[in-house]
Amino acid sequence: MYDEFRLDEPWDSPHNLRLLERMPSLYAPPGRKKALVPPYHTICHVFVGPGTPFEDGARITLAGGFPDGPSNTLLFVEAGDPVPWTKPEEITFDPAGPVPQLRGVFKDRFRACTAAGSRTQIRYDLDPAILRAAITRNGGEPRGSDW
Repeated sequence: MYDEFRLDEPWDSPHNLRLLERMPSLYAPPGRKKALVPPYHTICHVFVGPGTPFEDGARITLAGGFPDGPSNTLLFVEAGDPVPWTKPEEITFDPAGPVPQLRGVFKDRFRACTAAGSRTQIRYDLDPAILRAAITRNGGEPRGSDW
């Protein structure tokens, strides 16, 4: 499907919009939670901003780009506003600003994946300082043991 997506056109061009209905199940919420999200939409998002794994202009590798440790850094979350799965819409993170609101389809937590590939669930009421540490890859903060 990647070869069919026209990268030289907007995500919502007539051609690219036809790919929406072929959304891989990987991007969909689980089971009965699908009813909470519009068709062909996802709540899988990455963080962009200074210190994140997707920092603008940074060339980040797994080998040296995660001084805090890949297992201590969130790579993507299943939270935030639903968007068409092909739309490039991330969660902006400002290290000097408030921590983003990360609500999802679950009652008291959202799901996430670390840069090491492990999956985890994070409570909505997690201490913002711990969440901030998990979003950044190079802040030097300890993650703590309680996500």
